Amino acid sequence: MEPFEIQDEIILLEEKEKIIKRVTLNNSPGSTKIVKTFFQHDNIEIYRRLRLRKHINICPIYEVEKENDSFSVLEEDLGTKTLADNLPVKDVLEFLHYALQICAGVSHLHNMNIVHRDLKPENIYLYQNRVVINDFDISKPIATETTSLKDTQMLGSPGYASPEQYGFSRSDTRSDIYSMGVLFNVLLTGSFIQDELTATQFRPLILKCTQIDRDDRYQNVQEVEQELRRIQSKKSKFTPPGFRSQTRWKQVVALIGYFLMFGLIFVTESSEPTSAYDHFQAKILMAIFIFPIFTISTNYLNIRNLIPTPLKKYKIIGSLLLGVTLFVILILLFVIISGIITSMLPAYQ
Repeated sequence: MEPFEIQDEIILLEEKEKIIKRVTLNNSPGSTKIVKTFFQHDNIEIYRRLRLRKHINICPIYEVEKENDSFSVLEEDLGTKTLADNLPVKDVLEFLHYALQICAGVSHLHNMNIVHRDLKPENIYLYQNRVVINDFDISKPIATETTSLKDTQMLGSPGYASPEQYGFSRSDTRSDIYSMGVLFNVLLTGSFIQDELTATQFRPLILKCTQIDRDDRYQNVQEVEQELRRIQSKKSKFTPPGFRSQTRWKQVVALIGYFLMFGLIFVTESSEPTSAYDHFQAKILMAIFIFPIFTISTNYLNIRNLIPTPLKKYKIIGSLLLGVTLFVILILLFVIISGIITSMLPAYQ
């Protein structure tokens, strides 16, 4: 890689660990770029990944140069206007315009195994009618099972950083989801959650994003985006799985699944040649058997949140325990209601 040749420069920030300059390059007169030089930083690999895989909602990285005791990054000049200049966002459609683009950018980072760890309005720029995420100073690769069990440094902006960024456990993609929840509330109210929690339809989403236990949060950005799009389309939270997004193949698969499921219930009959009521009871029992499997496997209405916290890291065991519990409860209700109906039938015969 040839070093980028600077024609002119203006120092914007000069600190012990970082220098930021706005520069004009010899090969592109008239347009400016930003050069960041980092000292005592070990995340050059993050910038190398970003240089290779660009995204419309992530600040473009053009060059990364390693030097003896530092490295420099050449990136797009995004200007100075950030989401912090637009607080609070009162228009729901404007908020969704920002929030969905934030989801797209963060999802791109996570697909590259990068956790941003510093999502806040000041780090999200308004550039050419879109939002662009920047400032990857404390970003890190997603931890693996062989890495540290806890973050060794307390990094992140106060109020936005997740609990695990303060050394309680190691940060992962769900740490960014926590920050997104705080960020969304700040966008809507101009305040942190502890000062003012939004009263809009986004309140449940924000509360779920910012759960202390990361197993209780949305588990990936796609789930956050899906909920935002559901709100955008004004769909009910009871919309069945397969129709909560606009993905055509999911809808087709869901239709086939529902046809088979209800078909199985419909053809179920009592093993004995008895009354129509007995056949009806057999169908209800089949529905009771199917219901826990369906709701838990699709996490309908976020039912897996009912799994006890100690068991959430053992997903299969937790899901089985929840399924059995739900099945037993439904059977008990069935026995009670069936007994009441059976006792009343002679009176109508």
